Amino acid sequence: MSITVYRNTDRVRLQIHDVIFTIKPFTYKEKADITSSIRVESGEQIDDGLSAIQKLLKYSVKDVTGINYPDGTTFKLKFDKDNVLEEESIDELLNLEINQDLTSALYVFVRSIPSKLTNTDGEDLPHTKILPFQSMPKKK
Repeated sequence: MSITVYRNTDRVRLQIHDVIFTIKPFTYKEKADITSSIRVESGEQIDDGLSAIQKLLKYSVKDVTGINYPDGTTFKLKFDKDNVLEEESIDELLNLEINQDLTSALYVFVRSIPSKLTNTDGEDLPHTKILPFQSMPKKK
């Protein structure tokens, strides 16, 4: 059996219902930042879920298709000069009807990039699938 490793320049396409998200693999520092929102104090897990979700979106989502504004115009993500998702786009993604499915899938990506999306109990994530691999061209 062959095992696949993804470069930080690779992209994974995640389909939730009819919406397709292009996801970047998390770096070690990004994973550390996300998981820092979850800590154990006096044997009890304390998590700042909204902060973790904001970081999941900020670091991973690079493109999306299949979303429109109420007036029918196409939703487009906005990025800052460092190619990091801007707060306005994060806010809008947090208001999606499919937000729960998206964040559940992105939490899986913190552990690894799976071939199949399942929760911690091994059950398939509903309405969610990974599409065939898409590699980004190398910078010259």
